[in-house]
Amino acid sequence: FPSIPPPESAYEHASAIECKEALGSIAITKGYLIGASSDRLFAWRLTIDIQKGKHVAEEIWSARLTIPVEAIRASPDGRHVAVVHFIGPDYADVKIPEVPGVTVWDLSHPITNRRPPPHHSLLHPAPVLSAQWRPLSPSVVQSSLSECEESAIVTTCVDGTVRLWRMLVPPHLIASLPRDANLRRVAPQWFPAAEIEGDDREGKGGGRHIGAALLAGADPRSQVVWLATVQAGGALTLLRA
Repeated sequence: FPSIPPPESAYEHASAIECKEALGSIAITKGYLIGASSDRLFAWRLTIDIQKGKHVAEEIWSARLTIPVEAIRASPDGRHVAVVHFIGPDYADVKIPEVPGVTVWDLSHPITNRRPPPHHSLLHPAPVLSAQWRPLSPSVVQSSLSECEESAIVTTCVDGTVRLWRMLVPPHLIASLPRDANLRRVAPQWFPAAEIEGDDREGKGGGRHIGAALLAGADPRSQVVWLATVQAGGALTLLRA
């Protein structure tokens, strides 16, 4: 048989980033690289050195975390990054009513003196299994970031409940306020807009929820978002969020 040359790689080595700690999870969004070690969060600004023709990564802030990191999820609009925390047996032994299973960091907040941006904890009664951001609809992708729709994130918890979280103070509202407005310095707050509990019908396809995802609608002119949930018994449910 004739030898077939290997296909050219679609990716090229852009740059190398030296980190103080080993990273277990990374996310890239809107010119930023977010990385997390077991107990620390890092953020780099990605730029291009025109003279050298290479990407350059500049560390702009880092934050020490009190709870280990399981994974990080960046929002499609580049405004937030969600840190899913590993809730180990130490928290289970304490038996506190709610744990910060997810923290949402505001990437749209201006950075000064390498200080990390504000963040808000999404409290859950048990460890979080998954977290996913609301996808951008095609109409929003084609528009400017200032016209971006409100962000939302869905989480699945060990207690079998799916929670849809929304913002009380959207970033586009903060940016539109006068510079001397006190509300401008308030970080976006998140609240559970909807909760979908599991049931005891696992033998009939139901049971606790073990996964959830937000899906954009098929119509590019619509901003309708669908919520898909999976239960332990195998049932798949599609809801209009």
